[in-house]
This record gives sequence, C-alpha cells and structure tokens, in this order.
Amino acid sequence: MKSNHWYYGVVIIVSIMASFVVISTLTLPGGARLLVVESGSMEPTINTGSLILIRPDRQYKKGDIVSFKDDNQKSITHRIFKVDNGQFATKGDANDAVDNELINPNQIEGKVIFWLSYFGTIMNFLKNKTVTSLLIVVPATLIVAREIYRLKELLKQ
Repeated sequence: MKSNHWYYGVVIIVSIMASFVVISTLTLPGGARLLVVESGSMEPTINTGSLILIRPDRQYKKGDIVSFKDDNQKSITHRIFKVDNGQFATKGDANDAVDNELINPNQIEGKVIFWLSYFGTIMNFLKNKTVTSLLIVVPATLIVAREIYRLKELLKQ
C-alpha cells in the first residue's frame, strides 16, 4: 500500500487554516471575538498585523487596552489613558497625543485579553477571496485525483 502522508498533511493544514478563518467570523463564548490590528499605534506592545482576542468586560479602567468603534464604525485598539465622568480618553502607545474624542462605554467592543503578533496578517491573507478559492480548489482537486486513481486501481483488479 502506498503512503498517504501527503494527503493527510494537506487535509490537516487546510482544516487548520479554514478553522482560523471560520473562528474569526464568530462571536466566541463570553462575547469574545478575534480582530486584526491594522495600524502601528499600539507598537511596540501590539504589532501591526497582530491577531487580538477581545472580550467585553463589566468595567474598564485606566491602563486597559480596549477595542472600540469610532464614529465611522471602524474598530480601533488603544489603551485607556484616563477616565473622565464615565467616558474614556484613549491613546495608542506609539502616539504622542491622547485621541481627540472621548469614548463612551457603549462604544467599547471589549478588552484585549490576548494577542499573537503577525497572526492577523496570516488571517487577512487567508480571508482573501483568491486565496480562499485556492484553499478549496487545490485540495478538492487533489482529493478527486486521488479517488480517480484509486478507482482505476480497483478496476484493474
């Protein structure tokens, strides 16, 4: 019997990559979500392209790193610099100045509880439509080719 290591290797790798993409679109238990850091405003603490895990919290305090929606509904991840009458002044670690706008608690998506540097870049790459198509077409072609080969072998017997 011939070795099928390559086949199982492809299946495992594609499954892992597909799992990351699917998980990134879901809200996890406790309201946790995965986001990708798109700018360098939190460097060197959190690098551009990091994958962050955020979770809503009951209370936020000075020093917490939070993700929040700005007026354009874009997610921003910055550190709470100051709490002022129930609103938060935020600042990126790499920025010299505090952000112009105070944010309300309802704008906060969650507190950053974990991050992996550069994994967000991989996630964005995997979410690319061309890459996603290749991740489906190439393994599917390999599986079909393998099954055709096995069928031919069975018919020869």
